[in-house]
Amino acid sequence: MPRGKQVMVQQPIQKRPALPAGVVALENNFFHSQSLHVHFLKPQDHKCKVCDKYISGEAYGCDKFFCKFYIHTTCFKLPRTIRHPSHSVSSFTLIARSPYVKGEFICRACGDTGDSFHYHSSDNFDLHIECAALPTSVIVNRSKTLMLRYLFPIHVGPSATKCNMCRHKLPNNCWVYYHENSRFISHLKCAVTGNGTSAIDIQQRLKTMVPILSSNSFSTSSALSLLSRILRF
Repeated sequence: MPRGKQVMVQQPIQKRPALPAGVVALENNFFHSQSLHVHFLKPQDHKCKVCDKYISGEAYGCDKFFCKFYIHTTCFKLPRTIRHPSHSVSSFTLIARSPYVKGEFICRACGDTGDSFHYHSSDNFDLHIECAALPTSVIVNRSKTLMLRYLFPIHVGPSATKCNMCRHKLPNNCWVYYHENSRFISHLKCAVTGNGTSAIDIQQRLKTMVPILSSNSFSTSSALSLLSRILRF
């Protein structure tokens, strides 16, 4: 070998280690800019970035150091589009952050603000994910069935209406749970605590709101396809 010449030794290509059996890498996903992998979390260690509830057991999470992005496997399957009975004018789309300049949205159901994942309509009607999935009825005090009301059911007089459960003031521009005969009225959170508010409950109720195309309706492409087949005969 002549002196003065350096031989370039090609380094072997570093391959990404294979994932263990049963572990999934979710790339190019809607919820996070990085790939998500299956993790097994202890109770009360991490909250889901989508529904804000604690995760216990299997979850999807980011492997980047200090990221701490975790979501329920059920929240990963939330429908991207729903139609809600409270607002039939337009459909709702699941979005990752507030579309407004202030960086926050106001939920039309509970009146609280938020700044991350929620359902948003084209006419600026916003709902927390959990609020969009509220049950239409709940049982409180072991026997009283309260119905979800999208409009405040009581005429507001000189004194403010109070929640029959926590005794605090009720805003008259938000949804409530109400019993018609006894006029028992409650905040949403007061009524639903412990009443089917797990991540699985939320996903199952939202699935029922996914828009379904009528079987009697034809799209333009379907109609043209049918016409071309008829003209062949």
